[in-house]
Amino acid sequence: MTCSTVSILSANYNNSKYLVEFFDSILNSSYLPEQVVFVDDASTDESLDIVARYTDRLNIKLVKLSENVGFANALNTGLGYVECDYVLRVDPDDIIKHDRVLKQKEFLDLNKHIDIVGSNVSYFLATPSNMLNESNFPTSHEDILANYKKGEHGLIHGASMLRKYCFDEHHYIQENVPSEEYDIFSRMLKTGYIAENLSDSLTMVRIHSGSVTNSIPYSTVAKYHQLREMIWGRRTPVLKVYLEFFAKRVYRRYLFSNSFAKPFFLLLLCVLKPVSLLNRIKQYVKFFG
Repeated sequence: MTCSTVSILSANYNNSKYLVEFFDSILNSSYLPEQVVFVDDASTDESLDIVARYTDRLNIKLVKLSENVGFANALNTGLGYVECDYVLRVDPDDIIKHDRVLKQKEFLDLNKHIDIVGSNVSYFLATPSNMLNESNFPTSHEDILANYKKGEHGLIHGASMLRKYCFDEHHYIQENVPSEEYDIFSRMLKTGYIAENLSDSLTMVRIHSGSVTNSIPYSTVAKYHQLREMIWGRRTPVLKVYLEFFAKRVYRRYLFSNSFAKPFFLLLLCVLKPVSLLNRIKQYVKFFG
C-alpha cells in the first residue's frame, strides 16, 4: 500500500506579524507535512525574512511572485507546485492545532470515498489567548451539500484537506473573491465530490481587530446568492438576501458585545434567522460547557 503524503498550501500577503505562530504551529504538529507550498504575493513587509528562518526545518517550496496577483490567483499558482496526494489549506494568519494534519490525513486514508474533509474551528480575536467561540458546521455530506444549495457555507476552506485531484477540474476564480470559498466548494460538490466535516476544532482562526467594526458588506452576501443561482440554479429573493445581510451584521454585534448586550443581539438574530438560536446554543454549550 502506497503511503499518502500531505502538502500544505498557503497564500500570503503582508502577514509577517503572524508567520512565526503559523510556522511554529506546523512544526508542533504530531504529523509533519511532506511539503509546505508558500506563495508570497509580492509582500512588502518582512514575510520573506521570516520564511527563511524555517527552510531548514520544514520542506518549504517558496513561490515568490514579482507582482501582486490577488489571493485566488496566488493559490492557483501554488497548486502548480503541489507534489503530494492531499492538499491541506490554511491561511498564514491562522494556527493549526497539533493533531489537525494527522486527523484529517488518517480520515482520508480510511475513507477512500471521501474527497474533502473539513473540521470546526476556534475563533480568536487578535491573539490566541482571546478566544471567542467555536464553529458548529454539519458533519455529513448531505447536510453540507444542503447548506451550499441554500447559499450558505458548509465547510471552511482554511480548515479543509482535499485530495489533490479535486483541483484538476476546479481552480479558484479571482473575480469571486471574497466569495471564492463558496464558489469553489459549490462547484466541487456539484461535480459529485463527497465532503464531510470532523466535529473536532482543528484550526484557530484569527479575527482581526480591524474587522470587528467593519461588518461583512452587502455585496459579499449578494455575491453568494448570485453564485448560488449560477451554480445551483436556485434564485434567492432580494428580501431574503437583505435579511441574511442584517442577520450577519447582528451576529457580528453579538459576537463582540459584552455579556449584558449579548441576549439582546441573540434575540434579534433569532428573529431574523430562527435556526440560529439552536446553533448558537450548541456553540455555547460546546465551547463553555
